[in-house]
Amino acid sequence: MTVDGREDLYNYTYLSANGYLNKFRGALNMPSLSLPLLAALLKTFNDRKKLVRFIVKNRQGKECLYYKRTLNQILGMSDDGHMHTKPENNPNIQFLHRIIDEWDAKAYEKEKNAEKGYEPIDYSSDEEDMQKMSDALANLEESKKVVKNDKGEIVPERCDKCGGKVSVQIHGEPVYLCKDCGKYFGTMPCGLNENCGKNIFITEEQFNEISKLSIGKKKIYISESQEKELMRLIFERYFVEPDKVKIVKNFLDSNFERGGNPVLGDDGYPSVKPILGLKIPGSGEQKPMTPSQVFYMLQDKFKDMYSDRKQRDSFLKQVLIDWYNKNISFDGILSKNYV
Repeated sequence: MTVDGREDLYNYTYLSANGYLNKFRGALNMPSLSLPLLAALLKTFNDRKKLVRFIVKNRQGKECLYYKRTLNQILGMSDDGHMHTKPENNPNIQFLHRIIDEWDAKAYEKEKNAEKGYEPIDYSSDEEDMQKMSDALANLEESKKVVKNDKGEIVPERCDKCGGKVSVQIHGEPVYLCKDCGKYFGTMPCGLNENCGKNIFITEEQFNEISKLSIGKKKIYISESQEKELMRLIFERYFVEPDKVKIVKNFLDSNFERGGNPVLGDDGYPSVKPILGLKIPGSGEQKPMTPSQVFYMLQDKFKDMYSDRKQRDSFLKQVLIDWYNKNISFDGILSKNYV
């Protein structure tokens, strides 16, 4: 604002003067806040609050002079520089935080749309469909595929005798055995209309990837359907790297709280919709986010964790599910391999 051709620097100021940039950095708990971002925030604040003569033009005709008293009121500061309102109790500061949250949400949506180019269109598996992932979180566990042996009996994930993990092992043919006590849970079935007598060879390297056993040069004969299943286990699964799991887990622990909203399900019964709260630094408030929004945030944060984007996304989705369910072990082991 000019008076007799001169700028009124008694009532108005530049954001770069009088320490205002650092004052807003402290109040917003944003030490890296830039001058252009602060100017954009205050312009949006001015537009939404419909303030009069808060931001005015300088001698060059640029709107970059700010009324000092209004700046002080936004900061919760008296004209003598005394802070009379803490940022967490200051409605103006919280209003600025909400503007930032809106911008963040738009940025996540933009990232989401940019990533759609390689997301499966028909979502061939539940784990690739973020809505189904949300539903799985709501039930506090992910839907698991039922495994049956050649007699049609359900093969449990854990041994009913010792609690050990039940897995596929090769003993002349693929069988389901407890890794700890060796209890037998049946043989892997052949597919219908398959010729179970047809022999397919697998290499020692392929066998060791599955069974982790030393078998020397012995060749194992299995049926064609069994071979397909074993190849799927080898080539379509990614193996968990605990160090990377811990990195993502630490990020989630530091920035999010688990929560849920009660909703009425399609069956008419109440259920809980998973919600994650993004912690806002310097305040007790949290920004509610859906699992899908958090996933896209993880995509951006850890975009270079794997060069294979499908592997990266499968990994991040499984970590997010297990983190919400508190199923990640102390050593960084997930509840299951991600596919």
